[in-house]
Amino acid sequence: KGGGAVGTVCVLDTAPRPAAAPEDFLILQSLAALAREALNKRSLRQKGETAFSILQHAQKLSRLAHFVFDPVQLKTISISKSLGVFYDGDGKTERRLDFEEFVRRLHPDDAARVQSKIAEGILKKSVIDIKFRVGTHRGAYRHVWLSAEPLDMESAAPSPWIGVMQDITDQVTREQDLKENIAFRRAATDTALDCVITIDAEANIKAFNPAAERTFGYAKKDVIGAPLADAIIPEELRAAHNAGMKRYLDTGEHNVLGKRIEVEAVTKTGARLPVELAITPFEVNGEKYFTAYLRDISERKAAEEEIKDASARLQAAKEEAEAANAAKSDFLATISHEIRTPLNGIIGGLSLIKEELERTDHRSHAEVAYNSAEALLVLINDILDLSKIEAGKLEIENTDFDIRECVEEAAELFKTNAAKKGLDFNLRIASDLRRWRVGDPGRIRQVLLNFISNAIKFTDKGGVTVSLEELNGAQVVFSVADTGIGIRKADQERLFKSFQQVDASYKRRFGGTGLGLSISKQLAELMGGDIHFSSQEGKGSTFAMTLPLEIGAEQKRSHTHETEPERLNGRILLAEDSATNALVARALLRLKGAQVDHVSDGAEAAAACRAHPYDLILMDLAMPEMDGFEATRDIRGSDNVNKQTPIVALTANVSERDRRNCLEAGMNDLVAKPVDRKKFLNTVAKWLVQNEADEGETAQDLNSITVFDPSRFEADWRDLPLSAQAEIVEIFMQETRERQSQIAKAILMRDWRAAENEAHALKSSAGNIGAERLHYFAKRIENLLQQDETESAASWALRLPDVCKDTIDSIERQHAKLNGEEGIHG
Repeated sequence: KGGGAVGTVCVLDTAPRPAAAPEDFLILQSLAALAREALNKRSLRQKGETAFSILQHAQKLSRLAHFVFDPVQLKTISISKSLGVFYDGDGKTERRLDFEEFVRRLHPDDAARVQSKIAEGILKKSVIDIKFRVGTHRGAYRHVWLSAEPLDMESAAPSPWIGVMQDITDQVTREQDLKENIAFRRAATDTALDCVITIDAEANIKAFNPAAERTFGYAKKDVIGAPLADAIIPEELRAAHNAGMKRYLDTGEHNVLGKRIEVEAVTKTGARLPVELAITPFEVNGEKYFTAYLRDISERKAAEEEIKDASARLQAAKEEAEAANAAKSDFLATISHEIRTPLNGIIGGLSLIKEELERTDHRSHAEVAYNSAEALLVLINDILDLSKIEAGKLEIENTDFDIRECVEEAAELFKTNAAKKGLDFNLRIASDLRRWRVGDPGRIRQVLLNFISNAIKFTDKGGVTVSLEELNGAQVVFSVADTGIGIRKADQERLFKSFQQVDASYKRRFGGTGLGLSISKQLAELMGGDIHFSSQEGKGSTFAMTLPLEIGAEQKRSHTHETEPERLNGRILLAEDSATNALVARALLRLKGAQVDHVSDGAEAAAACRAHPYDLILMDLAMPEMDGFEATRDIRGSDNVNKQTPIVALTANVSERDRRNCLEAGMNDLVAKPVDRKKFLNTVAKWLVQNEADEGETAQDLNSITVFDPSRFEADWRDLPLSAQAEIVEIFMQETRERQSQIAKAILMRDWRAAENEAHALKSSAGNIGAERLHYFAKRIENLLQQDETESAASWALRLPDVCKDTIDSIERQHAKLNGEEGIHG
């Protein structure tokens, strides 16, 4: 139009390549100069075709697409296939592209600007350099860079235009991503609550975010380029900071990079500030930089100090409370000891008086005093139990026990009381009950005694029934039902509260402290169970305790504690500072025939043990000058005749912890004070017998050991028919012959383990049937083999056949009486 035309021809390399390098433009400039010289004598079309021929060679050398444009025909003379956006779908068919189609492909937002730039360049014959978006045959837009100029800048006649184009979509995308990334990072840094400071290798500040401005009081413009040390590092730490930077740059060694550390910083005003610091190194174009993340931890430090102070106060309060609790425990221990001491004298003395008095009226008076003292002891024990529960110091034992026997013993104690009130007293135990359980029989008995005592106390007519049954396997229910006065609904809520009774009139009429049920409930809960009840005023009550008691292992029943020993043989040392307690203990022991030496202090006990041999030592724990623990350690640690003598503690404290303390000190057992006569005497008898069994042949006359004690057999097997008793005896005699033979054979073959096993089995069977001398021999052989004293064991085994023969002869003599009415005990 008007003698001029505008068109476009493009040549593009469709492979993705970086932007044109400088050498590409040098090649194009050289080729363009050659092209101008060749075109001076040719027509416009010839000139264009010649130029494009040259450019085809240039395309092979450069990474840019090329085009030649005819401004007269408004069409491209040629366009390289490397720019695929201007080709059809197959990307192969070459065709001419007119200006109108080029314009149609331009992005609507870029069309006007591109047309204006091209028109201005053609009219002025000036270089066109422009970026725009152009559509592909698929409809997508690509970013393109175009640069063109006329081949002949000086000629007034129309001249072909030559140009280069490049698809810069990837480059534009990267630039946009980079700008977004920078924007995101700047936003994150500027909005961060922590201080972000970047420095270069010279430790000069390169970035300083708003949080750093707020924290340290500097404006960003005032610190950019300034040394970091001068801005925020305390003066005394600057040398170390500079040395650390130099060491890292020189050697790569560092102490703080990649770690969180706590340091002190300084603000613009000179204020010290505790900060948490983390430093990350990075590189840009080979230059090292460091970004520091700092957090003001002043509030945290203040909170930590407050917590520390509060913890110190809490610790002090805890120690004060523990001290107060310890003082309370010490007070209770002292009080219990002081109260139990006279009680021990009262109960022990009255026990002896009852036995010796013949006149009925005097005996009844003694019984009243004895019962009153026992009632006082129950009260004291309740108070002590309550204090231990509140202090969390009451310990529950777990041992295998016969639950049926436990309930029967508890019920047996109240049969007489029920009979005196004319009440029916019944005991009902489920026939399918599995009797061996794991639990604390003492505490179970304590709860049952409280239930039964209350039932009899509050029942004037009718009766009391004690029941035991199994519920859902390991659940066991103990219950006591009565036909007594019952409990009003309004009073039932206060039933298990300490020191409270349901009505003041009950206290006046029936007495009591109101502790029993409270302690019972807490004991049940400590054992993993609970107590529940039902009651109706005027018709009676039922109290039940449900406990989870696992099935236990059946234990061999021992009748040692069922009756008092008839006689005690041996010399006993009694260490007891209380004259009353000593009087009772001496009287009980001498009543059974024992020889008793008495000392009143631990030091005296240790001295007596160095001077005389004893069969048993009874040791009080709380004594002046030297207590029982220290005296025991002295006896066990010294080389005297009583180093191995059994020591039994006499103490008012009988918890599991007290037992452990006694055993750790070297004692063998303990007896509670005030002493229960039967338990005290049986414990003494047990250790006297064990001490005799542990002595060597030189220390004991073997002939003094009974060959066969029919009373032991009678005690264990008297409930069986005579035919069954005879069968047991026959089996034992046969087994004895076989085991004696096996022991001899094992020792001959030097099979010490087999000999030990046979001796252990023989010891057990002999003890069960009452063959005391055989039991002693078998036990001796077993102990010697356990200590690897094989020669001594063999020596004892040589005498075993004679002992077996004597045992069998003695049993056969008694066995002959089985056909009579008297049984083996004869």
